[in-house]
Amino acid sequence: MMHNGGEPMNDKIAEKVNNMIPIGSIVKLKGSKAKVMIISYLFEDNGDYSGVFWPIGDYDKNVKLVFGTADVEKIIFRGFENEEFLLMKKNVIDVLEKNSNQNQGGVVSNGTNGC
Repeated sequence: MMHNGGEPMNDKIAEKVNNMIPIGSIVKLKGSKAKVMIISYLFEDNGDYSGVFWPIGDYDKNVKLVFGTADVEKIIFRGFENEEFLLMKKNVIDVLEKNSNQNQGGVVSNGTNGC
C-alpha cells in the first residue's frame, strides 16, 4: 500500500514508531526556550506527543502541549528504554499497520497498553 508521500505506508509507520522519543524525555521545541517533558503518545494528525512544561509539570489540568517529532529541536534528556519499550513499539507498529490496511487512516485501539 502506498501513502501520499510515495513510500509504502508500512515503512512510514515503522520509521515513525522506531524514532519515537520515550515518555519521560525532556525536549526543547523549535522556536521555544521552554523545556517540555513527554507524558504520552498521541498518534494523531495534529501531533505525536503530549507534554508538560518542565520542571513545572502538570500544574494546570487545562494546559497540555501537543507536538510532533518534527517540532523537536533537541532531546535534552532521553527517557527510560528497555525491553518493554521495544515490545510496545513493535505492538504499536502492528496495530497501526493493521489499522492502515483496514481504515486507510485513523487509529484503532486494541484495548491494551501495548505490552
